[in-house]
Amino acid sequence: MAEYPESRNGVHRPGSPVPLESILCTEELRRRTPRRPDYEKENRALVSLAQALSDSPRTVLQTLADTMLDIFDAGSTGISLLTKEDGGKCFYWPAIAGNWKPHIGGGTPRDFGPCGDVLDRNTTLLFGRLEQRYTYFQPVTPSVQEALLIPFYVNRVAVGTIWAVAHDEERKFDTEDERLMKSLGKFASSAYQILESLDALTFQAAESLKAERAAGLLSAIVNSSDDAIIGKNLDGTITSWNPGAERIFGYAASEAVGQNISLIIPSDRWSEETMIVERLNRGERVDHFETVRMRKDGTELDVSLTISLLKDRDGRVIGASKVARDITERKTAQEAL
Repeated sequence: MAEYPESRNGVHRPGSPVPLESILCTEELRRRTPRRPDYEKENRALVSLAQALSDSPRTVLQTLADTMLDIFDAGSTGISLLTKEDGGKCFYWPAIAGNWKPHIGGGTPRDFGPCGDVLDRNTTLLFGRLEQRYTYFQPVTPSVQEALLIPFYVNRVAVGTIWAVAHDEERKFDTEDERLMKSLGKFASSAYQILESLDALTFQAAESLKAERAAGLLSAIVNSSDDAIIGKNLDGTITSWNPGAERIFGYAASEAVGQNISLIIPSDRWSEETMIVERLNRGERVDHFETVRMRKDGTELDVSLTISLLKDRDGRVIGASKVARDITERKTAQEAL
């Protein structure tokens, strides 16, 4: 995106733009039938982002933009941040993916632009045909058919926006896109705080903080996940039990930790655990294994399991991490069909 010197000087003369309400489509966004969530794809995205944060913090915002492009099936995605040197008079784009990637480093004015409107209203906004109001978009190609933006918060203060743009008239955003964007926004907020901290530290201190914050971020992802994420040691004793596991299986963490994993396995399926351990010992990853597990009240539910080995720093296997997703509704729907 081109820069706008007249806006950076605090003076902007947009001509005769149409009213903001004439290009807002947010109410229509709420009326659209959302597509089905793909939680597995979302979880994989969060894990890859956490890995990027751990391995190369400076690239995490671009990794986030690339991930959004894939998840949203959009034409362009990116992150806008308020400038600091001028007191936040403009937004600049540190990361863009898709058709608009050549415009990294460009931006829009704070006082007259879609990002500014999102911050002024402090809510999600869906725009159609931006160039009708913000005329500086007219020379930009490909043009905007729809643009979905949400506020980006750091320490509860809005410092920018996260956005996705559709260049194709066939692509219509819905509330599932909004939910995903907010989920990734939580990650972006943590990542941005880490990047700011890294700038203020020496290299040695930064490396230590990076590892600490990355571990904290992974912990936050585990705690906020809708899936059951369970850790166990080699003899099957449960060592960790996240809120998702509490919700799905009905046991509080205080009830489950210290118990054997057979606590949630029906007796006629105990042999599965032996088979899973054998596969893990061969170095295999157990991915999307569909089976039946049991809640605290004795009812059974269909689940999809993803299980990985846990190793210490020396590479020795010390246990396993199990992610369980409740697929009962999906199974019921399949049976009905």
